[in-house]
Amino acid sequence: MINQIFADIASSVDKEAQQLLARATRVAERECDHARADAAQTLAAAHAAAQHVAVVQEERAAARRSALARHAELTQRDQFVNDVIAKARARFAALPRDARYTAWLRNVLQQGLQQLGTEQVVVACNAHDTAVVRTLLAAATMTLAAQPATIVAGVIVHSADGRVTLDCSADALLDQARDDLRDDILNQLHLAE
Repeated sequence: MINQIFADIASSVDKEAQQLLARATRVAERECDHARADAAQTLAAAHAAAQHVAVVQEERAAARRSALARHAELTQRDQFVNDVIAKARARFAALPRDARYTAWLRNVLQQGLQQLGTEQVVVACNAHDTAVVRTLLAAATMTLAAQPATIVAGVIVHSADGRVTLDCSADALLDQARDDLRDDILNQLHLAE
């Protein structure tokens, strides 16, 4: 009888242990399922964040490449414009000092005198044009500057008191026309593309 009681107790404990074990297994499986679901969500969120970061980095890299390409294009175009201006300066410097050049200098000098509004002036020119400009000066009202100007062609007219200067040189004309020339040249390049 005692053996039977012990057997019943052992059987009852065994059943309870199996039930507890089954319950614990179910709880553990649910917890594992929840942990897997949480891990999948965390992984999906991390993957989405990584994709977003990759997209942003690619957009930034594309923007940098585009900006660098635009900068290189603008630099190349500016260099082209500068080369055209340099060639124009070289052509001015190489102009023959003939009657047409003298007439141009006379015209430039007269325009300068009109714009300056005074008769007493000092005229500066480059060393090559000194002889030509000297023939254009009215003896009493105009004097040739002591030092030659560092210009390729034309003249620079100063008032006698030195307060007003008017640059009528080819350099100044090219500098004034640089933006217009740049726009014209770039439009021509754009049409050619």
